[in-house]
Amino acid sequence: MTRRDESTLDEVIAYYPYPSTLDAIPISGHAVIEASAGTGKTYTIEHLVVDRLLKTTARLEQLLVVTFTDKATSELRKRIRDLIERILKASEGEEPKADRDGPPEHHWAITINAQRKLERALFSFERAAIYTIHAFCRKILVDLAFDSGQLFEQELVDGRRAFKEAWRRALREQVSERSEFRSALSLWLDQRNSLNELERLLYQAYSLGY
Repeated sequence: MTRRDESTLDEVIAYYPYPSTLDAIPISGHAVIEASAGTGKTYTIEHLVVDRLLKTTARLEQLLVVTFTDKATSELRKRIRDLIERILKASEGEEPKADRDGPPEHHWAITINAQRKLERALFSFERAAIYTIHAFCRKILVDLAFDSGQLFEQELVDGRRAFKEAWRRALREQVSERSEFRSALSLWLDQRNSLNELERLLYQAYSLGY
């Protein structure tokens, strides 16, 4: 490859807009984004991921994105992928052009190198590290099973449902076998309370660490 060919790869072939918020987020170091519901947090995050792809040497699988729910994770994966596809589509068929007046404000300058990097990210998108908090924790425990002393196979269960099953088992195997427990439970039920209410109070105490 000649020197001229190498320089061609860094010539701008297209511009693509990004939210101005990204300019306030440092490339390195910590930053906090505070926003109310419906103000564009997901929109900012999807553009932030692409911004880091275009402005750093990081690959998509080296970026960690963690959110709260499975639904939010699925939506974020789709939106990041769609954004990459839109940028690639916008840069197709464009001729290299000089920046006579400089790049437009709040726009990414898409070069051939940037285009190729986005294509690689799209082709390897199944390796994108986009998880819920609990799924990420599970992955770390499995990946570091020897260090953490955990099993290789980890089953993710709902904590509330697991407590309910343990409570029902305790009723059958322990409360029914010990007279002092049966007496206490009978006193509770005689006061027109229910087993469900007792379970709720016990779970609340458990959640608070009592």
